[in-house]
Amino acid sequence: MLWDMKSGGDIYNQNTQWNTISERAAIVDQTGKAPGDMKTRKYYGSLYDVNQGNKWWVEDGSYTKLRELAVTYDLSSAVNNFAGVTSAKISFIGRNLLTITDYSGWDPEVTAYSSDVGQYFSVDQGVYPTQSTYSVSLNVKF
Repeated sequence: MLWDMKSGGDIYNQNTQWNTISERAAIVDQTGKAPGDMKTRKYYGSLYDVNQGNKWWVEDGSYTKLRELAVTYDLSSAVNNFAGVTSAKISFIGRNLLTITDYSGWDPEVTAYSSDVGQYFSVDQGVYPTQSTYSVSLNVKF
């Protein structure tokens, strides 16, 4: 098992900022909210702030991730010299399986490059999250 953790660091959630103006962000949905907690559509539209920086969109970027999990099972006793097989093992390997975070975007592991200052910043512009991959291997010896 391989775990990875980042504690602290802010992320500017520009993806949600962009989706708020078109009322596609989850925060705009008022379904199930108590009448006193409901906001008007204009309220969320004002948070959009015409793509200007706004601290409303800054979120904590802390996370814990399960980067890799490998499990191997020895099938040697099950094959019991079947067709000349002396040993067999099956393995499952999964990568990027779990992310635990309070960040509301897809993945708290984001960066954006600013050519103006030549630096990387934690700005979520809607890039796809790190993909999960799964592999199965079979090791057979004759």
